[in-house]
Amino acid sequence: MRVASAVRIFILIFVSGCAPMSGTYNRIDAPNAVYFGQHCHGSVGPKSVAYFPYHGIFLSIDINPWIRFGVHVPAGMTAEVLGRTMKITGRTEAGPVQFAAAMKPASIGSFGSVNPPEFMAFYASTYKDVADNYFGPFTGASKGDRHIWYLFTAFDESQVPRRMVQVPRGLVNGTIELPALAVNGQKFDPEKLSFRRDSYRGFTPINC
Repeated sequence: MRVASAVRIFILIFVSGCAPMSGTYNRIDAPNAVYFGQHCHGSVGPKSVAYFPYHGIFLSIDINPWIRFGVHVPAGMTAEVLGRTMKITGRTEAGPVQFAAAMKPASIGSFGSVNPPEFMAFYASTYKDVADNYFGPFTGASKGDRHIWYLFTAFDESQVPRRMVQVPRGLVNGTIELPALAVNGQKFDPEKLSFRRDSYRGFTPINC
């Protein structure tokens, strides 16, 4: 009976080209946010990537399990990342946790083909054009409602080649403090966003 069930599941996966997936992730609560999935250009997986307006520009953030912090700058605007750290204060299954990571610019392709189409208007020009310690000011540009964007993450510099830093495992809830930013020359204090563990269930294509 179990063999027959396994065969039926395999046939379903083969015919549909999809495989079931489920699990937990950290959902960040951001004001007026749009959420994208982690895989297949934002269309599949847990909707953990929050994209939201911020004083005339847009920010994106995901912490599952690596930090993906995006600064999206519309035409006519400028933005500068003033802070250099991302901080998490919260609780894991093992107890309270405090986490801080130094942020670095990253190429748009650092995380593979996960970026949603809404982010991709300037993909070609920013794919590898990353200055290691440049945090702005960045000049905005737009194509319709899509804006040039700059990606940041945390690296373990002791590794060769360096590796991206993961946030603490088993997070249940807490707050994440984004780096301070300036928009059109005006400085803003670090934004704090709450997050909580949530579950997801769905199907993922075998090939995106």
